[in-house]
Amino acid sequence: MAMDPPAPAAVKPKTPFPITIPAPMHATDGGRPFTDEANWAVEIKYDGYRTMAGIVKGEVELRTKNGVTCSHWWPEIVGALQKVPGGPHVVDGEAAVLVDGQSDFNKTHRRAARRGYAPGDDLVVFCAFDILIHKGRDVMGLPYTKRKELLSKLLVDVPGVLVVTYLPANVQHFATLVEGFKLEGFVAKKLNSLYLPGIKSRDWLKIKRKGWNEGRNWKS
Repeated sequence: MAMDPPAPAAVKPKTPFPITIPAPMHATDGGRPFTDEANWAVEIKYDGYRTMAGIVKGEVELRTKNGVTCSHWWPEIVGALQKVPGGPHVVDGEAAVLVDGQSDFNKTHRRAARRGYAPGDDLVVFCAFDILIHKGRDVMGLPYTKRKELLSKLLVDVPGVLVVTYLPANVQHFATLVEGFKLEGFVAKKLNSLYLPGIKSRDWLKIKRKGWNEGRNWKS
């Protein structure tokens, strides 16, 4: 995984993007989500800004969770994704400043408040965790595990992008790791879950570390 983003690229003037970028799927807040762990996976949850990325032959469009164009907020992510070949692709992820591998929401929020990049700013990494369109094909109807395979193959060697991997759902073990490293929490996802754009689903369950206050002070 590459943790050092490339130098920010210039963002092209606004033109209509050639593909539709669907709304993101949302996790439901939950406690212990299931009794049958064999049917679930868990991912580390990064505390940043939810970001949908459209990629078409070197052209990149970034959107917030509410569909606001934010390509100019994160030019280093645009520069990283411009290196992804082909398309169209649509990828779901989190824009976050990482410090020693952990997300720092306050630093990410300060970057977002600038609505751009200035020399000396903290660099933002795209923490990619799902894919909706792959090489022009709608893959939202594929199971979670298959989408993860496609995502990893597409982005695993791209500098400035962190592909969020998953582990089998041993919740107690994972909760211990999250607490030990003081991470935000984790997301539990059904192995066969489909991607449901715009839907808050119990196929994805957000489980926060006790005492964690999630960053909420933005509306875009």
